[in-house]
Amino acid sequence: MKSPAVITAKEVSQNGAGHIIDLGDGRKAKLLPVSSTLIDAVTNKIKDPPVPMWFNDDKQRDEPNPIDPDYIAGLGDASRRRGLAALDALAMFGIELLNGIPEDRTWIKKLKMLGVDLDGYDLEDDLDVEFLYKRFFVATNDVIQKLSEVSGITPDDVKVAEATFPGNT
Repeated sequence: MKSPAVITAKEVSQNGAGHIIDLGDGRKAKLLPVSSTLIDAVTNKIKDPPVPMWFNDDKQRDEPNPIDPDYIAGLGDASRRRGLAALDALAMFGIELLNGIPEDRTWIKKLKMLGVDLDGYDLEDDLDVEFLYKRFFVATNDVIQKLSEVSGITPDDVKVAEATFPGNT
C-alpha cells in the first residue's frame, strides 16, 4: 500500500530555505520545515475502523460495541499507521536531496532482499523511488530529530512517532 505521504506529495509542492546536512556518504540534503497542516493532511487519510455493532436483546436494538477486541486492535493499528504517515511526511517533504538519489539502484534490491513491502510503489516513478530512498536510507533518527526541530515539532511528538518507526529503537 502506497504511503499517504507519497499521495500527498503528488498533490502539494513545498519551497523554503533549510539547513544543509551531510548524509555520511558524501551526499548532502537540505532540511525544510514541514507544516503541521501538511502532516494533518497526510495523517487524516488514515481512518479509524468503524465501531462494530451488537444486538442488545434487552433493548431489542443494535448498539455500538467499542470494547470489541478486533476494534481495539484496529484502533491501535490505525494509530500506528498515522505515526508512520507523519514520519513519511517529514521524510518526503522535509528532505531535499541535493545530489539526488544514487544512480546505482542496488539499494532497492537490498530492500527487496530484506522483505520490505514495496507493493503499491511504482519503481519506475521518480517520486516513489525518491520517497523510498528518503524513507529507508536518509530519515534516520538524527535526521528526523533535526527535521522536527526545523518544523517546530516537540521532542515528545518525535518520541511518540519514532516508537512506531520500524527499525528505530
